[in-house]
Amino acid sequence: MMHLDLKTSLPESLLLLTDNMTMATSVEARVPFLDHELVELVARIPASLKIKGARLRHIQKLSMRPHLPREVFKKRKWGFGCPVGRWFRNDLRELLRDSLAADRVRRKGLFDPAAVQALIEAHEHYREDNADVLLGLLTFDLWHSGWAGR
Repeated sequence: MMHLDLKTSLPESLLLLTDNMTMATSVEARVPFLDHELVELVARIPASLKIKGARLRHIQKLSMRPHLPREVFKKRKWGFGCPVGRWFRNDLRELLRDSLAADRVRRKGLFDPAAVQALIEAHEHYREDNADVLLGLLTFDLWHSGWAGR
């Protein structure tokens, strides 16, 4: 499975997305764990040392144990997220409100304008975290505005 990941999902998905996103924003990303010498070394290590039960990266964690606080190893895996919720309350508030304005939503006839406005209001006033739903609505609206007439 590790070999399959190395040959398919990494180059065709994860690395490609990272490369495209970083180039689009003039940011340089590095992937130190993909250094060819390290990959070749790790490929020679038996899988039983790399995976312990359902715990991935076992040998990597063991090697870092002397260098990192104990709490690091007790934490569950979590992704890197963008603070979209905060952006919708601040920097992107105007874009969100303009794009999903009730009259605009009504004209397009795809969503219930009152429901959309309720989502925005509840999010802005911290009653609910509607960031994911609002991001979906905004993304769809921007896509629809650019492509519906083509």
